Amino acid sequence: MSAIVFRRNSDRASGQGFTLVELLVVIGIIALLISILLPALSKARESANRVACLSNMKQIGTMMVQYLAANKGKFPRSAPFGGPSKEYDFVAWLPIGTVDPMTGALAREMGQFSAKVWICPTDSFDAHRLFGTPPAAYPYSYVMNSRMNIREPGAVAPFQDPFTTAATFANYDMFDVATNVVEVRNGAEKIMFYEEDDSNIDDGNGAMRTPNLLAVRHDRGNQNTPSITQQLCTKKALGGSYVVPAAAARGNAVFMDGHADFITRAYAHHPRHYEPKWELTGIPQ
Repeated sequence: MSAIVFRRNSDRASGQGFTLVELLVVIGIIALLISILLPALSKARESANRVACLSNMKQIGTMMVQYLAANKGKFPRSAPFGGPSKEYDFVAWLPIGTVDPMTGALAREMGQFSAKVWICPTDSFDAHRLFGTPPAAYPYSYVMNSRMNIREPGAVAPFQDPFTTAATFANYDMFDVATNVVEVRNGAEKIMFYEEDDSNIDDGNGAMRTPNLLAVRHDRGNQNTPSITQQLCTKKALGGSYVVPAAAARGNAVFMDGHADFITRAYAHHPRHYEPKWELTGIPQ
């Protein structure tokens, strides 16, 4: 019976392993796979962060609805810069590091406070603006629409209402700020809270007219879309306007009826969606 002869591969049997060319091919394939998978993984992670952020906003919306129900529909104050925070600010944040967050209006009403709910997972606090002496940065991601606000004790008009001729309020009409939920028309279309852009957030007071822009950190693919010019429609300044950059980019907001949505800057910064007394024909005369 003839013997069966096996031939040994001289390269493999001699212990030389892979050749340099083979190693380079493998490395090239791995690099290609990484280049394909990393953007997809990054997009998936950001999508998860967007959902978590939207969940935060829904919880804040629920807190506000419960607060309004317990306080005869009266709004808290929009937690502006210039402390210390007052007991009727929706969130207590000044002085930084020493204020008890449970003294904020919503936390006090709910009997609890979780900082995690007030912070977007993608937010970069290093980019928040510093104000005051010593400099302080707003430690949360979400702000309140300043056009729904409190009339402070002894005040002539609601907070953020143009009862003076100050240039800041030149294009607003007196007494168009809503102090009670019953004054808000079409609440399902009116923004109550939104995530503000890192570059201009400085307190909890969200002036929906730019530069207090909706943050679009979850929609980086549209951050270079064209700007639009938004026309004002108030009794005082029918011809006024302002620029909304990256108008097609989206961010999270919660509305007066408690629902949250991923909306464009063009939508958010239209007076129809932040002016509480806006109707189809504009602010009522």
